Amino acid sequence: EVANTWGAERTPEFYLLNGEGIVVYRGRLDNSPRNPMEATTSDLSDAMDALSMGDLPPIARTQSIGCSVKWKF
Repeated sequence: EVANTWGAERTPEFYLLNGEGIVVYRGRLDNSPRNPMEATTSDLSDAMDALSMGDLPPIARTQSIGCSVKWKF
């Protein structure tokens, strides 16, 4: 129910909310889901750093990398 309400498309899919409960970043952790040593981005970490400094994340949305969510209704 929660994943459907939030519109999750893949797993994992990260949501970063500000202090007012507004989503300021949604997407992937980085660009290498299988091997962290091969990552060339740090999307979620960059968003968290920006938010902790009082700024908006430099990128608000990235495409999640992973398996699609399978819905059973």
